[in-house]
Amino acid sequence: MIIKYLIIIFIFFTYYQLHSNDFEQYLFELNLDEPDNNLIEIFEYYRDFPINLSNTNPYSLSRLPDISFTLSQNILDDYQNNITWKEITLKNNLSNFQIYILENCTNIIKKDKELTVDYRSRIKHNVENKNAIIDNKFHGNKVDLYNRLSVDYDKLKFNIITNKDEGEISYLDDYSANINYTLDNHNFTLGDFRFHSGLGLLMNTGFPIRKSSNPGDALLNFGEGISPSRNLQALGHLRGIAYKSEYLINKLRVKTNLFYSNINRSATLVDDNNISSFYLNNLFRTDTEIKKKNTINEQLLASNIELNYSKFTLGFNYLNYNYNKNINSSSQNYYQGKHGNNLSIYTSYINNNHIIISEIAADNKDNLSLFSVYSYKYTNQEYGISFRYLNPNSRLQFNNILSNYSTNSNETGLMTYFTFYEGKIKNTIYLDFYSRPKIDYFQGIVQSGIEMFDEFNYKINNSQSLLTRLRYKSQKEINKSDTPNYYDNNRLDLRQEYKIQKDYSLRFRADINFTSHLESSYAGIGYLFFSEYSQSLFKSNTNSIRLTYYNTDSFEEAIWHYEYLLRGYLLAPPLYGEGYKILIRSNIAIFENYLISFAYTFDYRPSVSSLGSGLDKIEGNLRNTLYLQLDYNFR
Repeated sequence: MIIKYLIIIFIFFTYYQLHSNDFEQYLFELNLDEPDNNLIEIFEYYRDFPINLSNTNPYSLSRLPDISFTLSQNILDDYQNNITWKEITLKNNLSNFQIYILENCTNIIKKDKELTVDYRSRIKHNVENKNAIIDNKFHGNKVDLYNRLSVDYDKLKFNIITNKDEGEISYLDDYSANINYTLDNHNFTLGDFRFHSGLGLLMNTGFPIRKSSNPGDALLNFGEGISPSRNLQALGHLRGIAYKSEYLINKLRVKTNLFYSNINRSATLVDDNNISSFYLNNLFRTDTEIKKKNTINEQLLASNIELNYSKFTLGFNYLNYNYNKNINSSSQNYYQGKHGNNLSIYTSYINNNHIIISEIAADNKDNLSLFSVYSYKYTNQEYGISFRYLNPNSRLQFNNILSNYSTNSNETGLMTYFTFYEGKIKNTIYLDFYSRPKIDYFQGIVQSGIEMFDEFNYKINNSQSLLTRLRYKSQKEINKSDTPNYYDNNRLDLRQEYKIQKDYSLRFRADINFTSHLESSYAGIGYLFFSEYSQSLFKSNTNSIRLTYYNTDSFEEAIWHYEYLLRGYLLAPPLYGEGYKILIRSNIAIFENYLISFAYTFDYRPSVSSLGSGLDKIEGNLRNTLYLQLDYNFR
């Protein structure tokens, strides 16, 4: 007991040398429960291949983190009028993070180079052996290795990723590669690519959209069509050939996207002709996992046309899918059968500070779904409201919008938000009302819920800031058993964070939450404290340590703990029970082109005899993990 309180005191009063990355801080402050890997992928891609402001549009520029569509319009207008970068920052009242994003992800302060090369190699080592390693259940060794190479030469781009997880046999069990070529208004991709059109109601093969303290960014997530894939997410990339073009005819802008994808997906087989679900873990270590690999062939043919005239945009999507086995799944996430066609129509209207975007999509059986967003932004205020109707019977496998459930159907919701800026103050509020109206195999009653959120940011002075966040969520839950048990789950989360940013950085955070189930009179509490201190030892060096203590009554009160361990690598493990966590990071830049990064995490849970579960279970209450990464950037 004495040790526990000493560590808590140490967490709040110990100073250590550490530096907090700007982008990590933004992710940390922005997200709620789960990490938004879309932001990392987008930032990494445009940092490697910056947007040319002389040849882009507001839709493309607004894909950058924390850069709204309205702000994109204003920046492009100013840039085309030859207003200086300093004047643009002042005129648009850009935050430090927005300046950071634009300086790193566009050519606004640097000239385009003919050749850029980016290489990354990352190795992860678990010090303690998993039971599956000890019992020889894994076919491969302990090596966990990730490699990525990106080359941009004039109009040609090349990208390849390979990944081997601990326990896998092949270093190519997980890979992605593509070549992208641009000729005038034409763009071609051969290999792996993503497709995101409209609001993503029909198709967005990126990472899941998450709620955040910038709700407008998540709701106004308007796609720009085909882009080369840079992730290994299952169902997250397509493989084949893709083409897109953009023309300006008088004042009418015409964009087209066409692609054909032919890829083998991993799935759970029922028999030789049927699968029950797609396998999304991308881990092939045991006999059972290896049997799922590349068991179903998927062929997609899609087309998109988008017309933009002045302030109005109209777009059409068509998708045809064919599988060589029947998809026979009770999950609403997936298609049914072998063949089908999907359609969607989307529109947007932008008038000064007003934005209206809507999309209607139909699945193979003409079940209609709708997603619509209205946003208003004026000087120091932003207001938005959205409505979503995901048909209870809908099967839109590549649907990806902001919602509350993991399925892509059977949800109706209304979400509204308001953000206010005034001097040193920023306050964001949102309300989300939602329900699952259909009674089916998974639920015997109608489910519904409400979520309320308020975040207050106060910049005390140039070096100190304070953040207070309050979040309440109440929804009907299911306790899965032979006879389902339904109960009202209520959770209240409170976060308090204080940060000092000078030639060092110091951050304190406290999380506390309360959970109750009215039907069973259950009440639980969870809390987490951490301290993070940062300071560079010399110009090209960054070092960090974070000390955390947490204690929750059960998993119901789990607190997600963000760890931006290395450049481009983010984890958010749920912490529950009682435990202590140490995170140490260090990196050093060499000759301007090389960055060597190191991270170490230590987990200790005194009241348990093992950590993890299933194939990832390890005996004991300690876990040590090491990471080493090399980045080479020539630009």
